[in-house]
Amino acid sequence: MNLNVEDPAERVARAMAAMIRYARVHPDRYLSMVNLTERRADIDAPINAGARHDIERGLASGQFSDISVETGVFMMLSMIASAVDYFSVGRKADAGESVACQMAAMLLRALGVESRRARTTAEVAVADLLAGENGTKVLHLTT
Repeated sequence: MNLNVEDPAERVARAMAAMIRYARVHPDRYLSMVNLTERRADIDAPINAGARHDIERGLASGQFSDISVETGVFMMLSMIASAVDYFSVGRKADAGESVACQMAAMLLRALGVESRRARTTAEVAVADLLAGENGTKVLHLTT
């Protein structure tokens, strides 16, 4: 999902959209992955390498600010988990993509990305990864 994406803000927004999509397509695998609580809480664990890398690059480039790498990784992981939880239960059909965009934008804002850039980046990520057959327009994860 992020193989050819260099920009840290884009990578973070796409990570959220990708995890919502993954949880929708493979709910059992997603639950198995996130139930690794001990490893998830360790930012140096291999499962967190991508998040750590993206936060480090965002801080180094000045896109992210006023946070430590550890805080950024935990913010990213917790907001992505909250987004997946939100879509795990039935929601209004018209709220799906809008809520996913807002959640991804708020994650970027929490990391220090400017509002307009955060919103635009989130919209592109959600449109790219949550539309179509596998993304199924997000609505909720249980259908």
